[in-house]
Amino acid sequence: MATYKEIDGANYDAGIIAAAEASVAGAKDHFVSAADAQEILKNVLTGDEYVALQQKTIDHILANFRFTDKAKREFLAALKAKGLA
Repeated sequence: MATYKEIDGANYDAGIIAAAEASVAGAKDHFVSAADAQEILKNVLTGDEYVALQQKTIDHILANFRFTDKAKREFLAALKAKGLA
């Protein structure tokens, strides 16, 4: 069962949000790197099923966190490889 983090009145997967926030904490450029994206993916790919909350959270982080080009490309490719994008 996922724990939730409320942002602007909407619920998101707390683990995925925490991984995204940790990826830019203290970074001077505030970009999610390819290594950071792998850590985020570990939180996305937990459990036996992929639920709407995870997709909503991924959509949120893609819209609100800046990824390097390589990180975004690899992140989306990994999701697609798992049939999630």
